[in-house]
Amino acid sequence: MNIIAVGMQKGGVGKTTFSVNIAGFLAKAGYKTLLIDMDAQASASSFFCKEQLPPEKTLAALFSEESRNEIVRENMDIIFQSELENLEVAPSCIRLSIAETGSFELESTRRLAYWIDGSCKNYDYIIIDSPPSLGRLTMNVLMASSYVILPSLPEPQSVDAVPTFLKIISQVRSAKPDLLTLGIVINGLQSRQRAHGFYEDALMRTKSVIGVIHRSKTFIELSHKKELLVNISNPDKDRAYAEFDSIAREIILKTQKAPMSVGN
Repeated sequence: MNIIAVGMQKGGVGKTTFSVNIAGFLAKAGYKTLLIDMDAQASASSFFCKEQLPPEKTLAALFSEESRNEIVRENMDIIFQSELENLEVAPSCIRLSIAETGSFELESTRRLAYWIDGSCKNYDYIIIDSPPSLGRLTMNVLMASSYVILPSLPEPQSVDAVPTFLKIISQVRSAKPDLLTLGIVINGLQSRQRAHGFYEDALMRTKSVIGVIHRSKTFIELSHKKELLVNISNPDKDRAYAEFDSIAREIILKTQKAPMSVGN
């Protein structure tokens, strides 16, 4: 089982749309995949849940204030089958934000890891959409993960945030030495913008980029409609589809899975 955190402390870098779509592409490739939404804003959940769920049916159940001294290891009631074969979802809600408070001290950064270990053993891939912060929820995500992918826009504030998140990953390794950085994904690239080209080059020089996603009308429209790119009618002619296909295959290769064409 490969557990991949999609993380960046800066918001607005396309973290959620990347998470839901890359989970969709891995599922489409035939890998049993779980998408975990650890952001209390529940943006990833909204792609799959058309109505608000009660907290006990979401990941907030792992951080119940009434039972904050109890660790939840087994709870299958917060996992739902999506409309896409091989893709299941563990949704979020605003009540998950309580996990950031001082009430949770007992093993507070390992709650997600304990639940995954007790309830999520039958997946090939788990993709975790982390919140845009460096708080307890993000620490839970990193402590539960095998790998980390960092989405970044080719813009100054986003690029400047990358070293900080890499430093956090390095610090987490003192408690979890097997945590690996899978790489950086450049999101929303507009080739005609000179500034984008400058910051794309800066990220490329890190030799850690595993893929580039250009700003695409199709991708933007589907994101607004809360639909997955993998379900579009004509993938052969869509650039964003091909870019996600390439990144998904790179992830499969880097996690030592058998290479295959994700689009098939």
